Amino acid sequence: MNDLILGALKSIKYPGYSRDIVSFGLVKGVASNAGAVSVNLELTSHNSDVARQLKEACEQTLRTIPGVSHVIVQIKQPPAPEGAAAAKSGQAGWSNQTPLPGIQRLIAIASGKGGVGKSTCSVNLA
Repeated sequence: MNDLILGALKSIKYPGYSRDIVSFGLVKGVASNAGAVSVNLELTSHNSDVARQLKEACEQTLRTIPGVSHVIVQIKQPPAPEGAAAAKSGQAGWSNQTPLPGIQRLIAIASGKGGVGKSTCSVNLA
């Protein structure tokens, strides 16, 4: 039965790619017992939309297998970086700063290397 389940999961493509979730190595566990199927996926992406799409696709595909009456798909994702969580809540970067009167836009000038004209660029823009 597990080979049948893995074969069905090979038909599910990772969103945006032509490869399936089995060949990507995302399927970490498959179990079946008396019509119940459990699949564990481990993603490397923080994208919750991709996780939702894959969960729905797995559930729909596994329900088409004869004899399967109950499907459980568990998805494990890495924790989102702190900046990403703060950005979603509106607490990151400049969004929580009080605007200065008369200032409409900010432009950041940066470089990981010295001597490339950051100061010259900043003065010319000002």
